[in-house]
Amino acid sequence: MTNAFHGVKQKIQNSLPMIQKILSISAIITGLLTTSSVVALTDDDTTNLLTNNKSINKLFAQKDEILLYRFDVPQGTKEVVFQSRHGKGNADLYVKLASKPSLADYDFSSIGKMNKEKIVIKDPQHGLYYIGVNATESFNKLQLIAKVKHPDYFVLLNKIVKPELRKGTGKDLRFRFDVPDNATELTFSSGGGTGNADLYVKHGTWATTTDFDYVGNNETNDETLTIANSNVLAGTYYVTVHAEHSYKNLNFTASYALDEAEPTEPTEPTEPTEPTEPTEPTEPTEPTEPTEPTEPTEPTEPTEPTEPPELTDPVIAQANGVMMQYFNWYTPNDGSLWTEVAQQAQNLADAGITALWLPPAYKGSAGGADVGYGVYDMYDLGEFDQKGSVRTKYGSKDEYLTAINEAHSHGIQIYGDVVFNHRGGADATESVTAVRVDWNDRNQELGADVQIDAWTEFNFPGRGNTYSDFKWRWYHFDGVDWAANLNESSIFKFRGIGKAWDWEVATENGNYDYLMFADLDMDHPEVVQELKDWGEWYVDFANVDGFRLDAVKHVKFAFFNEWLDHIRTATQKELFTVGEFWSYNKEQLHHFIAQTGGRMSLFDAPLHMNFHIASASGGGYDMRSIMDNTLMKEQPGLAVTLVDNHDTQPCQALESAVQDWFKPLAYAFILLREQGYPNIFHADYYGANYTTSDNGCDNTQITITSQKENIDELLAARKEYAYGAQIDYLDHQDIIGWTRLGDAEHVTAMAVIMTDGPGGVKWMDVARVNTQFIDVTGNRSEVITTNNDGWGEFPVNGGSYAVWVEQTADDTPPEPPVTEVQVTLNCANGNTYLGQNVYAVGNIDALGNWDVNNALLLNADNYPTWSAQVTLAPVTAVEWKCVKVDGSNTEWQSGNNNSFTSPETGTADSNGGF
Repeated sequence: MTNAFHGVKQKIQNSLPMIQKILSISAIITGLLTTSSVVALTDDDTTNLLTNNKSINKLFAQKDEILLYRFDVPQGTKEVVFQSRHGKGNADLYVKLASKPSLADYDFSSIGKMNKEKIVIKDPQHGLYYIGVNATESFNKLQLIAKVKHPDYFVLLNKIVKPELRKGTGKDLRFRFDVPDNATELTFSSGGGTGNADLYVKHGTWATTTDFDYVGNNETNDETLTIANSNVLAGTYYVTVHAEHSYKNLNFTASYALDEAEPTEPTEPTEPTEPTEPTEPTEPTEPTEPTEPTEPTEPTEPTEPTEPPELTDPVIAQANGVMMQYFNWYTPNDGSLWTEVAQQAQNLADAGITALWLPPAYKGSAGGADVGYGVYDMYDLGEFDQKGSVRTKYGSKDEYLTAINEAHSHGIQIYGDVVFNHRGGADATESVTAVRVDWNDRNQELGADVQIDAWTEFNFPGRGNTYSDFKWRWYHFDGVDWAANLNESSIFKFRGIGKAWDWEVATENGNYDYLMFADLDMDHPEVVQELKDWGEWYVDFANVDGFRLDAVKHVKFAFFNEWLDHIRTATQKELFTVGEFWSYNKEQLHHFIAQTGGRMSLFDAPLHMNFHIASASGGGYDMRSIMDNTLMKEQPGLAVTLVDNHDTQPCQALESAVQDWFKPLAYAFILLREQGYPNIFHADYYGANYTTSDNGCDNTQITITSQKENIDELLAARKEYAYGAQIDYLDHQDIIGWTRLGDAEHVTAMAVIMTDGPGGVKWMDVARVNTQFIDVTGNRSEVITTNNDGWGEFPVNGGSYAVWVEQTADDTPPEPPVTEVQVTLNCANGNTYLGQNVYAVGNIDALGNWDVNNALLLNADNYPTWSAQVTLAPVTAVEWKCVKVDGSNTEWQSGNNNSFTSPETGTADSNGGF
């Protein structure tokens, strides 16, 4: 009777999302409500409690109904994600900390046209978050999930050295060390390198500089803490390596010896108190060392390299190449971006990315916080202690070169971001004769000459003469915007032989040579030669494959002809180049292309603006004009097309962001057409979340929703089907389309249709007679058959798009790259008593990271075997165990961990038991 009850109880719990206004029968019967139970209520006083990384499926609601949920975010969390997906209809997400959200009162929101919504909050406040799922239109079969990333730490293995650690003054590195029952003398030891690192150790919870069991705080890096046999405790020790003063090249190790006696039954892993961190259980029969997590959230900072790693030549980019801008203005300044590039290179290549535009890699005037455009030293790629930091915002020199090498190994080219217009953060001032000019007409001089102290002396004391002995002086510049002796902000044009604003440049403000900081004089031969020397060094040293040139309308146009010709000849590399001439006036873009002889492509700023206007028009934009005045239309071979970038994102100087609902249409437009070289914005692909007061924003919280799922679908379609002749049907105010007829190597035809307004159909010629077509996006489910003339009537949903392709020979619709697979976990012989349940706990987020409180609850449909399905990325290594839980009492599966690697596609099973 008892065991049968458990099976019924599990079925009730699993079906709760489908009976949202019925109280939990489990809670009524047992009087207990655990964090792994989901009670789907819309009552004002009780809302659902979500479990970390455990989805609720098949939700439904009628129009204007709001489903309420709760999710507890622990202290120290690095990131929290709320996401809805799948099903039909239109559900929007509203999130608020500590109280229920409404459509008018919320902290975060994601409002799109379909059910695909995502909110990402970086470094969130801890506490209880309320999630409102609003039925803008009736929806069904919706999946809702919430998940957190825990604080960063690293796992120590017995007697395995963590080498070459480094941290700045006041910073901490944290480690976890699991100790089995039969461990004897325990030792923590650090040494080597320079600086002063202290060790703080505590059993059972995180050690701090004020709360610890053991401490080693000598005046150097050499610390040894030994815990005698009688004081060694089984479980987990938490170690904080604190930088009393900056240290580098530190080696750290922890070790224990094992008693020869037979080990005893393991104790339950100790749980840290703050922040919550997992502890892996020790083996019941023969203790083994805990395994280190496959992908720690923050890699250990590397030492200063003496030589760059060996670089490989890039693989030639495939046809239908796609560029990605791999940063946004508010990318975290934690030095992790280069490591992220290396880690994601394989995934990006698989998705169809063939080139990455990386941010400026050299030291800026704001050191480790500089986005890269406040250029200080272009030879310092994160190698020298200058401007308060060794690394740049994105990482160290070694990490940068490693990222490039890793990208090349996967066939991805790298474009370096190059800023020639100005220099900032000078090391000293110089006395210069100058004259003020009008901000709005830089050709208009104001008043008499003045003597100013200008920040123009660059000596690079941290680098010295490494790589280059060139030092910048006032005569290498032609103007600044600050006079230190006068404490005055004006535009000061320098006097002297040959001193004048450069020409030819853009004519905004009379002459737009001057932009910011100390403006380079491109008429000075030493300046031109130095930039040539640097260009040769950079291409050779970093092995980049091309450039994104910043602010080209502020630099003498003819300079780029001389510079690009020289660098391409000297390096014998093609060096694809795209310039940022940000203007919505197509004639200015055509003029620059003419003056530079087509040596570089340009970003299609007018196309971006058309997207922005269309997205803000609420369906009232005339889609027939989407290509008007664009480079895509008039200079397609030199057009780099884009939806948004770091300058147009919210709260930036050129803010003109494309609204979320229109972004899938915009990306379909640039990715599936014949014209242009498409560029994907990192924040659109991965999402972004930041708070800023820049450019008139007042401590504004910004969330950019990830479009990854849509973009991946489009990238897959581009790789497979976007070939051959193109026939345009840009002939309707709302519904437009085009077809691609394939080529000799890609024989499948494709029809693309989109609308910014109501849904509908469009007759289009695909040159395939009596052929079946399917929508590979899944937005439409029917099969369309063309007529005897090769024409078809292709439908599209309102405010959406569809990509129709020929049905494949095996009658299976083409699929985008697999990003998720399902694995069923089974725990056999799970005999339980009333109030006891069986969970799966393991080394991944979905299984609680060895924390029973966040483990996956199994169901008893096939009692006494308990089972549940977990969603994983393909080829994920997992270790896990079965555990019975009744309140605070636990009973672990004996023996070794169950282990498996998730399949590349399809489903799999993994079995454990008692």
